[in-house]
Amino acid sequence: ALFSGVALSLWGADLLRVQGGKGVIFELGLNYVTVFANATIVTIMAAAIPMLIRNDESPNVATALMILGALLNIVLDYVFIGLWQWQLEGAALATIIAQSIVCIVGIVYFLSKYSRLKFDRSVIMIDPRMVTKIMSLGASALVMYVYTSFVFALHNRLFMQYGTSVTVGAFAIVGYIMTVYYLIAEGIAEGMQPPVSYYFGALQFENIKKMLLMSIKVTVITGVGFIVILNVMPNLIIRLFTSDYFTSESAALIAAAKNGIHLHLFAMFLDGIIVLASVYFMAIGQGAKALAISVGNMLIQLPFLYFLPQWLGVNGIWLALPLSNIVLFVIVAPLVWHDIKQREQVPVMTPCQ
Repeated sequence: ALFSGVALSLWGADLLRVQGGKGVIFELGLNYVTVFANATIVTIMAAAIPMLIRNDESPNVATALMILGALLNIVLDYVFIGLWQWQLEGAALATIIAQSIVCIVGIVYFLSKYSRLKFDRSVIMIDPRMVTKIMSLGASALVMYVYTSFVFALHNRLFMQYGTSVTVGAFAIVGYIMTVYYLIAEGIAEGMQPPVSYYFGALQFENIKKMLLMSIKVTVITGVGFIVILNVMPNLIIRLFTSDYFTSESAALIAAAKNGIHLHLFAMFLDGIIVLASVYFMAIGQGAKALAISVGNMLIQLPFLYFLPQWLGVNGIWLALPLSNIVLFVIVAPLVWHDIKQREQVPVMTPCQ
């Protein structure tokens, strides 16, 4: 938290400039970043506590806590932005206050009789080896969270370079749609992680295979469902993000967003599988492979984003993500399958009768 806060304070303005921020937009963005820089501990705790509660065998409590935070954020956004006109600084404050409530309620849960995990002196003791292990396993999750920002930043800059304000707006719409699916896939992956870790510790490799295959099926079916709906009724989905339906600017935006849906999202389910693969290796203690997949998911896009726009213009930017996902899937799928088949050959020790 200290590192994140210092980093945002020192380089937050530079990050905004890299993404093309200037003038009033830059000032508003800097106000937003500054609030988070001063409250990074709250943001990190609000993300970690529901995960700890879920691993404490209380997934319903964790879900309720996250819903509580989201609803509080919405209400406070209305008050701070809609009523008090605090703009982006108000949005940031709304988020921090909602996250603070999540932290408080989460701590109360761990102090209650419903928690299996009890706080004692060992909780505040720091074991360097354990910290190193946690950081190595958590590094891939960190990269997964950075992934969305990475994709948005690069694509925004390229669309400003090769396209117009209309294509930038179209990418915002398509990006929101993609983010919704990515978060669903991430939720499936995080739900898969605790049982896979348990089965791995219990040497129940067949159950690991079943859990992974079930997660892949749900992720793929959800992704394909998204693709079908988006291609059958693109206008309806796009208009959820626009207010003026009948102006020439709106018509151009809808046309650009439809093009983006067709080119950018046709392989979106592969992004979900890649997330599952990273979390799978994290769940079985192979942090290096999990990190390699998460980092690879970003780095593999760079050559596509460099060359395709030069050859195909705006369409090349749209195609960079799905084509890079196809290439990474071809690498990752055999890696996961080989790991599963290898573990199936390990003899399972049974207790003597």
